Amino acid sequence: MKILSLSMIVTGLLYAHTDGVPNDCNKPTEPYKPYSFISKHEVEMYNMELEMFKLDLEAYKGCLKEFIVEQNNSIKNHMNAKKSSIEELKRLQ
Repeated sequence: MKILSLSMIVTGLLYAHTDGVPNDCNKPTEPYKPYSFISKHEVEMYNMELEMFKLDLEAYKGCLKEFIVEQNNSIKNHMNAKKSSIEELKRLQ
């Protein structure tokens, strides 16, 4: 029983995220906007970078939403395992 509990703790620690953000979701960096643009080309380049940022931001938000669903499913699994363990312990007493 102690071995099982220890393995559950170790597994939980291995999968815990200390900063709350999943490792495989890449937060995009907003492009730097200068105070003024020297040429039309600079404006176009900035606008293109901004559009890429928006697309990357949507992908990041989707990744976070997927992570939340996965975490909620894990919570349900852990709660079910806890409930089963409590029921088993009650039967043994």
